[in-house]
Amino acid sequence: MQAQLTAGELAMYARQLKLPGMTIETQLKLKRARVLVVGAGGLGSPVLLYLAGAGVGKIGIVDGDSVSVSNLHRQVLFDQRTVGTSKVEAARDRLLALNGNISVEVHQLFLSRDNAAAICAQYDVVVDGTDNFAAKYLLDEICGMLQIPLVYASIFQFEGQLSVFHWAADPEGPKSYRDLYPAPPSRDMAPNCSEAGVIGVLPGILGTLQANEVVKIITGIGEPISSKLLVFDALTCNTRLLKFKHRKSAVPVEHIDDRCVTPDFEISVAELLDWLKQGKAVALIDVREPHEHQAAAIGGTLIPLATLPERLSELSQAALIVCYCQSGGRSAKAARFLESKEYRTSYSLRGGMNALNASLIEEIACSI
Repeated sequence: MQAQLTAGELAMYARQLKLPGMTIETQLKLKRARVLVVGAGGLGSPVLLYLAGAGVGKIGIVDGDSVSVSNLHRQVLFDQRTVGTSKVEAARDRLLALNGNISVEVHQLFLSRDNAAAICAQYDVVVDGTDNFAAKYLLDEICGMLQIPLVYASIFQFEGQLSVFHWAADPEGPKSYRDLYPAPPSRDMAPNCSEAGVIGVLPGILGTLQANEVVKIITGIGEPISSKLLVFDALTCNTRLLKFKHRKSAVPVEHIDDRCVTPDFEISVAELLDWLKQGKAVALIDVREPHEHQAAAIGGTLIPLATLPERLSELSQAALIVCYCQSGGRSAKAARFLESKEYRTSYSLRGGMNALNASLIEEIACSI
């Protein structure tokens, strides 16, 4: 069996091979394993780094976003040099630089009902690194259907949660996300970290714990946190472990809003540049405040979000309207509002100004 690990692999994994229960065979289990990480953000970054370091043979990454400056305080896969580039491409380069013995498959897209099952079916374990409820419900549904373990975590400001769903070996029977949360909250009650904020170390802690659960599931060492929810408070370092049971009834899946999974009103920086290069008539709308626009902008018309309803007459319903703000929160609200007013080709620039470096700001401004 030892011949299946190279001398370089044996040297790299030497410290973990000294652990009780960690043998050549368990290391080979890691090498043969296929793990999908959905979301290369605050949670996905430590998950990916530690799974690569542990020697997971095939790692898949799903993310359709690009790196923004506002990501860097918590998304430790990236640095200033990767701002504006594809997250999955930058992540792949970083993982292969860490461990050249593994393979990395990139899926540069956002998860949707159309693609989730086909992607997840290629893997043995799925890790939820998403930041919205619709994606979490969708992953739960697909992993339940395919009977694939789902390692879940979520973060909000100073609090994090961790659990494992659809683990077939659970002596009490596998549980689902919907056993814990039978119905999603309304949009107004579900802000993401760009709106509510998050301390940078929190996703690092929860993501590292997710990687630990993946290793336990693959190797059979330890007990995965199935049928239990770990709640961590970063302000007090207080940790609670709550047990939960199978819920007999839950909200039907079709009642769950899918738009948060792949927001069709959002476009990336790369898509905006592509539209401009194609010569499409794009109307850029800055929905920030005047002092923000004066500090840095990519051009277009300044219409602060609060004044948008009274300035609709300035906009053409036939134009490609791209709203932008500092981080994407206000522009998303603007795009949704415009859509409700029959401006059917209204979009929000994902990540806003935070997703742009100086050269990209200049490139877009010069293309308008």
